Amino acid sequence: MPHFRPLMLLANRLSSIQSILSFERWKGKGYHHFEDEQGIGRIAVLATCLGMHLGANIVLFLLVKLVQLGLIVIPPPETTSSTTIQSLMYVFLSIESNTLQMTLQWAVYSIFLCLFHLGEFFSTCIYNPSVTNSDSFMINQSKAYTAAALISWIEFTIRIIFYPQNNSPQMFRVGIFLVTLGQTCRTLAMVTCGESFNHYIQRDKKENHELVTKGIYSILRHPSYFGFYYWSIGTQMILCNYFS
Repeated sequence: MPHFRPLMLLANRLSSIQSILSFERWKGKGYHHFEDEQGIGRIAVLATCLGMHLGANIVLFLLVKLVQLGLIVIPPPETTSSTTIQSLMYVFLSIESNTLQMTLQWAVYSIFLCLFHLGEFFSTCIYNPSVTNSDSFMINQSKAYTAAALISWIEFTIRIIFYPQNNSPQMFRVGIFLVTLGQTCRTLAMVTCGESFNHYIQRDKKENHELVTKGIYSILRHPSYFGFYYWSIGTQMILCNYFS
């Protein structure tokens, strides 16, 4: 029906993104290390992308922070001999303060996002190695997760372009606290559970599975869900997204 056409187009776009994230286009083409979740090729690509994104946003964070502190000052390019990099740096340093603050928030958000996905993989790799694979990064969780991320990025993009003044540094700070709290609880849950932890709902009991009641599980019944819930809320508060 015509009324549902936009929703169908959106669903198709999400399916295309999911197929890219799950390496569907690599299957059946002779790339053995990309054929399934166990392939080291998939792990290498995902780790490289996350590492590069993490590094780029750490640099962005440091650059913006130095600008905000007034420790970087570049005079305007007055001559034709000025390099392109100097010109671009001057334009960047001339950004309005509200936009600069939102740029900082994006860098912090991206850093926490990369650390979350890298942390999921390494926690699984160290404490639950028998189930470690490329899915342990938890990048391609579901269509709902992908859609939520895209919507939040679109909302933030609209705000930083058209409404940079509609921002709250206080909400940003609370978001950092919630993300840190959520990440700590979730990582502690994975470490405490060890081989009894799984990213997916299990319908059959594993032989080595045991009920965990020690550590953080003596305080919270579901610390991994608790952690992920408040981590998710915190990420949107870091971006100061009101609708996402």
